[in-house]
Parts: sequence; structure tokens; C-alpha cells
Amino acid sequence: MTAGTYATRTWTYGGVPLPAAVLTSDAIDDATVLDRVHAELGAHGIAVAAVRGAPFVWRAAGYDYALDSGAGVLIDTVNLPGTRVAVRAMTPDDVSVAAECFDRDARRLVVAEQRDPDRWAELLAVPARHYDAIVDADGAAVGYAAWAASGDGFEMVELAGLPTVDLRDVALCALRSRADGTPTRMRLGPRHPVYDVLGGRVLEAIRPGAWYVRVLDLVALLAAIRPALDARLGASLLRSASTALVLHDYDTAVELEIDGGRVTGIGPAAISDAAAGTVAAFPPGVLWKVVFGRHLLDEVEAMFPDVVVDPPIRRFVNTLFVAGPSHVDAGS
Repeated sequence: MTAGTYATRTWTYGGVPLPAAVLTSDAIDDATVLDRVHAELGAHGIAVAAVRGAPFVWRAAGYDYALDSGAGVLIDTVNLPGTRVAVRAMTPDDVSVAAECFDRDARRLVVAEQRDPDRWAELLAVPARHYDAIVDADGAAVGYAAWAASGDGFEMVELAGLPTVDLRDVALCALRSRADGTPTRMRLGPRHPVYDVLGGRVLEAIRPGAWYVRVLDLVALLAAIRPALDARLGASLLRSASTALVLHDYDTAVELEIDGGRVTGIGPAAISDAAAGTVAAFPPGVLWKVVFGRHLLDEVEAMFPDVVVDPPIRRFVNTLFVAGPSHVDAGS
């Protein structure tokens, strides 16, 4: 491993494990090192690299903003009502419940992080993080909240509860523990069920940030997430449909063979050989915005006139790649 330049992670895509690498922001300082990192990741079967870096600079290295980060809302915390639950610092004994809550919440996300006990222990040790357990009258954990240091305070970055507890109670209890009369930032993504249950306490939306993403091997990425793509086809009106679908960035192309509502083949293709009515073309980096759910096909078409999708396969693109919130952690 090229020392100090990245950490490997297991994300989930539509619930399917996806190996990924999170790079350090200074990895771009030496182009030779970065090329070596990309080659090393490819050799280990990692098709996706991501980084949180300064605006624009990573574009020169083939990265583009493609994955949600930092979106949320500002919450009014004046006169918060009491709840039927309480809060205390999370302990290692609470991790199993927190993990259950986290995994349940991840089902609504396009991309999430897969956490094993070692990853939980790693996050609990991050100095700039604080994890609270939400507990019932008997002191048993029924949910959790995670806070990240921001300026001279904290902002909420995770919140989840068991199905047996009212999510509104979980949220209000966590907010009360840190309320000082000023609005609190809940950075739980652009959409989250708790925003609805808090109703009029939502003051305004927080502009979302994004992860830079580079897909190192599109064939390998699509092969890794094939079970999620099959599940989307199987749950749609295309569950018995068949077609070829060629995705390209005006340089390289990948062909998906779809037969009976399942992806039966994925491989490199020649753009010039693509059959009429089977092509979806995207400028470099834009396809990733659609694949990772940051934008709908309609949205990128409005932004980039050189997104060109043949009408017969438009519904396949919209079914395979759905838009929605994501959450992957930059901590430690």
C-alpha cells in the first residue's frame, strides 16, 4: 500500500458490498504517486476512489463530484419538548444496537458504508466525533446519534433508532442534549425521515457538498453492483425486457447485455460498433453522477447538452440508476 495516501473501505450500493478507497486530500500533490495509487487500487480489485478535497483541483486528476456529502437542515432548538427516552455517551456495549439502527437506515440510501465491529471501534475513537446512545426507561439503547466537531460546537451527522421507538423522540432527545438556544445543524443528507417528523422546526436547507469520485474501472464497478441492478430491473416494468445498452464517455465504452430483466453480460465495447438505439453518451465524469444517485438522467441532460441517450434505452438507464441520498463517512 502506498503509505498514507488512502484507506480501503467497503461501501454498499443498493445493499450490495462495493470495495472503495478514500484518498487523503494531499495525495494529489504528486501526480506520479497518484498514478501509482490508482494502479495499486486496480490491482486489488478496487474500482472506485473518492476524496474530499478543495474545489476544482481534483478535476485535473480525472475526478468529479458524484456522491452526496454534508447536505442537511438547520433546526430550531428553542423550547424543545420532553421525550420518553434519554441520552448518555455511547459505550462499546451499545455498538450492536447502533449497528442495527445504522444498517436499517442504510437501506434507504443509494450508497452507504458497511461497518463491521472494527470500523465502529475506529469511529468511536475519532477525537472530533462524539457518539450518544439513546436509551429507554430501563437504560437499554434504542438508538444513537453521532456528532462531528464544527467550529466551536458540534453538528449532527448520524441519527437512527430501532423500529420500536419513535424517531421524533430519538431526534428531540439528541437535540436537547446539546441545545443552547441557537439553531443546530443536522447534516443527515438532502432527505431524511426525521426532517418530516420535526416539521416546523426545520428552518432552512444546508447546501450540500459532494465527494470527488473517480471510477477506475467501469466494467469492474458495474460487475460488482450487478445484483443491485438486477434487483431494480426485477422490481420494475422491465422485469422481462431484453436489450443491449452501451454506456460511453466519448472515449471508452461499456456494453451491458440485459436478457429477461437481468444483466447477463458486462464488457468493454467499441463506440463505433454500437447498434442504433442502444447508446447512452455522457461527457467524462458525468455518468458517475447518475450511477451514484446524485442526479437523475433528466437533470444531467439539462446541465450538459452532450449527454445524449437513445430513446429506446432511456427507460433502462432510468431504472438501473436511481437518484437518492447517500452517506459515506470521512472520519478516521
